[in-house]
Amino acid sequence: MVVCWADFVAIECVVRGYLSGSGWKEYRQAGTVCGLRLSEGLGESDRLPQRIFTPATKADEGHDENISLERMCELAGEELSHRLRDASLSTYQRGAEYARERGIIIADTKFEFGLVDGNVILIDEVLTPDSSRFWPIERYETGHRSTSSVCATGSSRQTGTRTASRRNCPQTSWLERARSTSRLIKHWWAASSIRRIDAYSKVDRSDDRNGHAGDLLR
Repeated sequence: MVVCWADFVAIECVVRGYLSGSGWKEYRQAGTVCGLRLSEGLGESDRLPQRIFTPATKADEGHDENISLERMCELAGEELSHRLRDASLSTYQRGAEYARERGIIIADTKFEFGLVDGNVILIDEVLTPDSSRFWPIERYETGHRSTSSVCATGSSRQTGTRTASRRNCPQTSWLERARSTSRLIKHWWAASSIRRIDAYSKVDRSDDRNGHAGDLLR
């Protein structure tokens, strides 16, 4: 395994394609998610008209705090913040499309980035059930809380609680599919030769609420 030291950017780069979790809670109260005004009439677990970038501070203890892009620019600098936003939206789009073809919805996810010689790189897990909400397409319904139904020893991103033993889990087939998709994404990522986010090509940004998702990041 080849590794290198990176200067950690202390921002959780969250991308949401569906309305769930803390985003749903804020939307019910104010019609916004991390300060971004959304369309009226959306329900829990609804697919968002446009995927959105909603960063959060990286807390050493307790819960991370959702912040606006403007606040992120104050903390990390405008140029770097926009590069991380673009990289996050692009990576989510590619991964979500890949997973959907395999029967899994990636409702939202978070990325962590670092800098190596001025280049932006991903550091930490990418598009896994621990860093994302994975929903099986065949069970997806709007209007209520969707669940990943992941049964395994470990933490559930959906509930924050310890889950049951995999051996006694009725959802083992779903767990295996989620894990298999994560492994496929990992292999796809490695095979794509896109190791540095700066190398991304343009993607369709017609549904990008924040703009510039497809800009070259060089």
